[in-house]
Amino acid sequence: MRIFIPLLLLLPCISFGQHYWQQRTDYQLEVTLNDREHTLDGTVKIRYTNASPDTLNYIWFHLWPNAYKHDKTAFSDQLLLLDRTDFYFSKPADKGYINRLDFKVNGITAQTEDHPSFIDVLRVDLPSPLPPGSSVDISTPFHVKIPAYISRLGHVGQQYLITQWYPKPAVYDAAGWHPMPYLEQGEFYAEFGNFDVKIHLPEDYVVAAGGTLLNKPVVAAPEMEQVKKTVKQQQKTLPSSVKKTDPDTVVTPSSSQLNTWHFQLENSSDFAWFAGKKWIKQEELITLPSGKNITLQVYFQPWVADRWKPAMRYAERAIRFYSGYLGDYPYPTFSVVAAPGKRFTGMEYPAITLISSQKDTALLQQVIAHEAGHNWFQAAIGSNERLHPWMDEGLNTWVEQQYLREYDVLKEDQKGIYQQEQFFLHQLFKAKLDQPIAIPAEKFSGTNYGLVTYKKTAQWLNAMQQKVGQPAMQEAFRKYYESWKFKHPTPNDLKETLETSTGKDFKTYFDLLDKKGAIPSRDSAGRKRIKLTGFFNQKNTDSLQYISLMPVPGYNANDGFMPGLLVHNYQLPMPAFRFMLAPVYGTQSGQWNGLAKAAYHQYRDARLKEWSAGISYTTFSTSRYDAGSEKFYFRMQRFMPELNFKFGTGNPLEKIEKSIRFRHYSFREESLLFQRQIIGNDTSFVPGRATGSRYLNQLSFQLDNNRVLYPYTAALVLEQMQDLLKLGFTGTYFFNYPTLKKQGLQARFFAGKIIYPGEVSLSKRFRNSRYHLNMTGPKGDEDYTYSDYFIGRNDFEGFRSQQIMVRDGAFKVRTDLLSSKVGKTDDWLAALNLVTDVPSKLNPLQVLPVKIPLKLFLDIGTYAEAWDPQTPESEAKFLYDAGLQFSLFREALNIYVPLFYSKVYRDYFNSTLGDKKFWKTISFSIQLQALQPRKWMPGIGL
Repeated sequence: MRIFIPLLLLLPCISFGQHYWQQRTDYQLEVTLNDREHTLDGTVKIRYTNASPDTLNYIWFHLWPNAYKHDKTAFSDQLLLLDRTDFYFSKPADKGYINRLDFKVNGITAQTEDHPSFIDVLRVDLPSPLPPGSSVDISTPFHVKIPAYISRLGHVGQQYLITQWYPKPAVYDAAGWHPMPYLEQGEFYAEFGNFDVKIHLPEDYVVAAGGTLLNKPVVAAPEMEQVKKTVKQQQKTLPSSVKKTDPDTVVTPSSSQLNTWHFQLENSSDFAWFAGKKWIKQEELITLPSGKNITLQVYFQPWVADRWKPAMRYAERAIRFYSGYLGDYPYPTFSVVAAPGKRFTGMEYPAITLISSQKDTALLQQVIAHEAGHNWFQAAIGSNERLHPWMDEGLNTWVEQQYLREYDVLKEDQKGIYQQEQFFLHQLFKAKLDQPIAIPAEKFSGTNYGLVTYKKTAQWLNAMQQKVGQPAMQEAFRKYYESWKFKHPTPNDLKETLETSTGKDFKTYFDLLDKKGAIPSRDSAGRKRIKLTGFFNQKNTDSLQYISLMPVPGYNANDGFMPGLLVHNYQLPMPAFRFMLAPVYGTQSGQWNGLAKAAYHQYRDARLKEWSAGISYTTFSTSRYDAGSEKFYFRMQRFMPELNFKFGTGNPLEKIEKSIRFRHYSFREESLLFQRQIIGNDTSFVPGRATGSRYLNQLSFQLDNNRVLYPYTAALVLEQMQDLLKLGFTGTYFFNYPTLKKQGLQARFFAGKIIYPGEVSLSKRFRNSRYHLNMTGPKGDEDYTYSDYFIGRNDFEGFRSQQIMVRDGAFKVRTDLLSSKVGKTDDWLAALNLVTDVPSKLNPLQVLPVKIPLKLFLDIGTYAEAWDPQTPESEAKFLYDAGLQFSLFREALNIYVPLFYSKVYRDYFNSTLGDKKFWKTISFSIQLQALQPRKWMPGIGL
């Protein structure tokens, strides 16, 4: 049946407002699913009505399945900006496309032209111009290869998520055409119309769709015994480390018989459907206070039935609340579908939503409410989501918050999550890393899209509600919904509606949409009160500055176990002045140790992101000497002022950061000194302490590109001590492997040079040996700035002596017992370090209950003495080592097992290490900086 809407029915739209008009697209779609090839074959017929005052010569079409065609699309590029490589590295079989198109306009073949930039946008030239007030019939067959479920369109096994799947005309409005590529971050803008859709697929599938089902297909009963048998068969082919098959991915033979599912949906901008075997369907009819009947449907897989028991109740509650708050639900049906797979999702389409199977019922209720709300903000009020994402996500989040308060949905743990989002948002404001609300979706960083578009917009609306009161604000939004239902409002239309309804001027508020920073509110706190608290406290941080107290443990071989107290003022948002004080008591040394740090941070803009000035003090025992019953503990004190500058590019989407840092180190170090003691005719030497001081100035320049694909860093460090200058360059580059676990090859290059400004003497070289360049990672006594944590800083035997730093040449083999370590130089040194992940399927450690990442390392290096003309030619100019690396706790602990190495190392092991030398060759490093929050929570200014 052809859908035909007389032009007369469009007149209310055309005459609405002084200049308002909108186009209309009515669809007939017929499609067949092939679940062996994961394809769709179909036809689309579109009645396109030109309600504009312009004559049209062409129509832009969205062919969004082509976004999945290869890794050069706008969709693929954006995923990389969002730190996702799953599509970039997906297999060819997991990609998708649309083809076999043959556009006809009123039965005449039309010429087409590709978009110059986007593979998923096509221009269809009309055989004859389309004048205002006229309609044209456009048709084409199409074939879709359904990709694996990476974004909205896809399949997980034999469960199908069919969205953005057919050729769709772009919107033509008063601003002109809006052809746009498909994006993950950035949703939709489409014309309204009626849909008549027929779906053909095997009879053992259940179909959920946005719209009213006109027939009653008989679904073949699922062969559960066959399913169980298939699962067992597939489990036999899996490696022993895989405990069970994901039921979402189980593939079973399909029926050869086809069912036809016939749906209709009126006044919609899109049509989405989902299909799967073994789905459970629940249905309930509810009546709104206005008398309107709504059919609610919930679909889920049997294996998530327990957690989806309350879904129907949550769907009903959401539909009733939004209908009461804004106006009646706009469609006759509403469906909620449990998303297959493990990827988190909550995605709305007209009259239907797809939601992950949340384990927490409160979160499930929240997501159902939010996605149901999109039937008002976007399905009915069809704003341009790509250009104004806040008009959809932000307005809906604001009403969702009213819902959460009405039903007290969030438990204490969810309230904590909700508060954390607010803290992170305010931290963005403080760090000046936020972006204005009113920018296009694709211009947002991932962090800002989630926090600014949703949460800041809700704060903006709350500020306006404070001005006019809740009843007036609700009434204004009811009028906004009624006035702009099934139309395309702009921000100015929203402003005019709110002002007309409330009688208030909102210009000042709407001007805030283009500005960064927090939304002014009558609840905004002035000067914060200081309050003591335990551990960390994030309650009421808008008015309170906490001084937090918490116990803290410490340990090293000399001081022993060190209980202590940490006092700090860290909270979100971070204060400009930050301090921490951690006194700890060495139970073995019997002396107080610890650290203290204070710094002032100021955030500037997107280019000079931040500068800070700080000072720190650290003290602990570095060694000890046992003289019979008397023990001597020798401590270090470090005093370090520093100045830091961080620069950005000005583009929030870029992950490039540059920094300049200056540090001045002043050290006071105790060491063992034997003093001559003469008693009568007897002379003896008794142990005592000697105290020395030294300084070091350090200037560093660093460039970090933290992009998800092939990230790199470059650092140049200049150090000045009393007798010498030291230059070091370190560059790293990560080559991603095509895996979802961020595995790859890490390449590190180091080059260093030591310069003596004055005369060089043997005593000067010996005195400064701790500063020399090391082919091996330096040990604790060579950590001349005390920047790394060492368990046994000056141990020379036992496992504690096997700890190294990743610095200079960064070899993993050690020659500590030689008077001069192999590869140690006070001239120049260069090295290349390679570390590669072992893919999980090749990692024999995967059989263990605790997953231990396995890596391989290879180090190659050379240094000045190797090229000395006096060095025998038999001596190798290049050294190497290679072996296994085990990285634990986010690579904070790395264990190295050398297996292959240069002859000079092998000779050292054989001649020096004695028994059990294999275990003595193993080394390890502790890199606590890998646990810093900014490593795994980038983008919020921590």
